[in-house]
Amino acid sequence: MHKKEHDKINYWDMFYSFIKTPVIIAIFLGIISQKAGLINVFEKSTILLAFLETIKLLSTLTVPLISIIIGYEIRFKRDNLKVALLTVLLRNLLLLLIVLIINNLVFVKILHLDRLFQAALMTMFILPPPFIIPLYMKEDHNENKWFVSNVLAINTFSAIVLYIIIVSIYV
Repeated sequence: MHKKEHDKINYWDMFYSFIKTPVIIAIFLGIISQKAGLINVFEKSTILLAFLETIKLLSTLTVPLISIIIGYEIRFKRDNLKVALLTVLLRNLLLLLIVLIINNLVFVKILHLDRLFQAALMTMFILPPPFIIPLYMKEDHNENKWFVSNVLAINTFSAIVLYIIIVSIYV
């Protein structure tokens, strides 16, 4: 995406930009605090424990808020719906073919892993693409944004159905 906007890519600038992202900083701070055992400090202090509980309560709002944002972008149209369904079907068929080959050749014959690992790999392959994709599309391409949003919504539903099938077969 950076290359679309600029002629030249400076990988050091991209790396520093990545490291300065609040989400990445939070991930590293979470890992460091977990390894350092800082959770014990939070549990001993009433104020810090209240702060931790507030964070837990706010984190439960994340999924509903994301769902509202995703739902706002969805515009089902008959002409887009047929192509979106076909896209999801072809994507899932291709990914399931690839994952079955990897499962049989690598997980079963080479690594001798049990069915739980096979189910985990299949689950990873059927997950829908990231929901942030429409946010990176140009504002004046509404038809494309609606198409991508429809594909994501249909793919999410199909992933749930496929997950139920995978769990019933493999676990």
